Amino acid sequence: MFVVSFVLNIIPGVGQILSAILALATLVPSLALGARRMHDINKSGWFMLVCLIPIVGGLIFLYFAAQPSADAPANNEQHNTFPETNKKIPTLTSRDFCL
Repeated sequence: MFVVSFVLNIIPGVGQILSAILALATLVPSLALGARRMHDINKSGWFMLVCLIPIVGGLIFLYFAAQPSADAPANNEQHNTFPETNKKIPTLTSRDFCL
């Protein structure tokens, strides 16, 4: 988003307006994504307000966002099988693409 805002600000007058519209258009999806991530780790969506604390708030939110989901399985067996037949999903490795 920084690059887009920088490019838009090169255009005098109109660039600032387009940059502000872009920032407002991405604000709501960003808040929704952050709240969903906080709910994944069994925290309230209001924990996103910690970002308002200068310097440290962003680091605290980054720590929370990096936590594994509360309902994540301990191993990946659940994600490596077909649900109907419980058979393993074939995986591709780099050897499969060598000529």
